[in-house]
Amino acid sequence: MFTRGMVRLAMLVSFTVAAAFLWGVGCSSDDSGTGGDGDNGNGLNADSIVLLANDSMGALMNEMITVTLDNPDSSFRPEDIDFSGAYNMYLEALAADPGNNDARFGAAFCALMTFMGDPDFNAFFEDLANFADSIDGSPISMIPQVSLGGAGLMTGIPYTTGGLGQIGFNPVALDQRIAETASQDDPVINDLQTVFENALLPLVSEARSYLEAIVADTSYRFFITGEMQGNPGAASIEVDNADFRVFLAATNVFESMIEVFLARNLDLPSYDMQGVAQAMRQNHPFLSLRAGNHMGLALDRLLDGSAQVRAAIEALIAEANSGDNQDDDLIPVGIDDIDDLTEARDSILAWEAYFTGPTDLNIVVDEYTDCYWDGQDIQCDYYEETIEMTVDLRQWFDNPLTNLKDFLPGYAVSLDTISLVDDEYELCLVWTATTFATWEFPNPTINGFLPGLTSDSLKTMFGLTSEMWEQTMCDTIR
Repeated sequence: MFTRGMVRLAMLVSFTVAAAFLWGVGCSSDDSGTGGDGDNGNGLNADSIVLLANDSMGALMNEMITVTLDNPDSSFRPEDIDFSGAYNMYLEALAADPGNNDARFGAAFCALMTFMGDPDFNAFFEDLANFADSIDGSPISMIPQVSLGGAGLMTGIPYTTGGLGQIGFNPVALDQRIAETASQDDPVINDLQTVFENALLPLVSEARSYLEAIVADTSYRFFITGEMQGNPGAASIEVDNADFRVFLAATNVFESMIEVFLARNLDLPSYDMQGVAQAMRQNHPFLSLRAGNHMGLALDRLLDGSAQVRAAIEALIAEANSGDNQDDDLIPVGIDDIDDLTEARDSILAWEAYFTGPTDLNIVVDEYTDCYWDGQDIQCDYYEETIEMTVDLRQWFDNPLTNLKDFLPGYAVSLDTISLVDDEYELCLVWTATTFATWEFPNPTINGFLPGLTSDSLKTMFGLTSEMWEQTMCDTIR
């Protein structure tokens, strides 16, 4: 079982390395701004304001992060760290000198960290922690998880293989511990989505814009000194354009993941079997698109992130070819790394090609080895069962299903209570079609994601036959 302190620690530790980078801002090897001639009206120029902001941030992080790392189970809360002071100073520096890269990097970091103090964000995680703590044994989240691209209809709800599993749609299989959470305040995913959309996403976008400006200045460098690494005797580490592009790529991917999280309605009516059964119904808004082009924007950010990784690799290849000493670089490369870097760049280009239009794939659906004795030795033959499929990944993002459940043939859901004492239920899915021949997938191409696919070929791909088909499919849920 995890504790609230551990949850908060996980949210903070991910930023610790970036904080070390931030403390190094100001140790840049070039003129990071436009000269720093502007001032804030109080006689301080941008560079002076940045130094003040760095001092504020350094003191804050040294005190609060150290306390949190030493006491992971303490009552520390993310909102106990107030980044607004340093953040406002970096913005003040940018007002005095809009081209100051030190201020840009500081503002980018603080833009993300200020969200940690959002009261609605923290209130949600309090509800989430209370919900998890209410479950006896290892925590099982009933909150649906949607991976990048949506790798399933309900990928976060635990399931078992049963009658419903034969169609590749395992809706739920819950154990008796679910009933124990019925009296708890359920975390409402829509609340978190609203906070992310209105508070976090604008800050991530702001951070991305600062990083985009930084990578445009290919000469900008700064150094993480030994003091910043916690070892005054350690050599400084150079952070250059390739490294900043990696940071920018990560920010793009993070923004893409947020957009995917915002794309669909993920709220269950209630966190019990009745709520789950209700959400499974095809006319229920669970898994339906929310307002806004979130999936399309997710793809834009994903591809922008990929482009930044490619640009970072190109910069690393150039560094490797230059023959310069790389010992102090954050990502050191040499002539021996060029082949691997080139292969990585080409792999990314091939991956990006999947989003330019329909692509033919051979997908391995089964593999096995047949071994036999030939009279002298054991010989083994390796076999793969593959299916050929054409996919157009862009359509999954640009032309998503209104509701993921619309992919399935028409059905109804029923839930019967077998035993309240034992928390036992029977969950049934009843197809509208009365025969396998009339059981048709209404949108087998998934809006062009699988171009050319028909309902019959989809049945074949899933290995569905008339012998295994039943109009009513039930599972007992305990």
